[in-house]
Amino acid sequence: MGLALDKSANEGDKIVENNGIKYVIGKDIMRFASSFYIDYRRSIFGGGFRVFAGQGNSSSCC
Repeated sequence: MGLALDKSANEGDKIVENNGIKYVIGKDIMRFASSFYIDYRRSIFGGGFRVFAGQGNSSSCC
């Protein structure tokens, strides 16, 4: 499970928009989708997205 950049959604994928950001949930991981939490953080080491299973608990990071 992870993040990837695609130009378009595939058949069966779900397109979701949250706070003006669109993302696609692949049909193969749809059953887990209700428990995803995506976060963007910046630090002195750079920035990036983190994907969690659950409600953002660091112990459940994917």
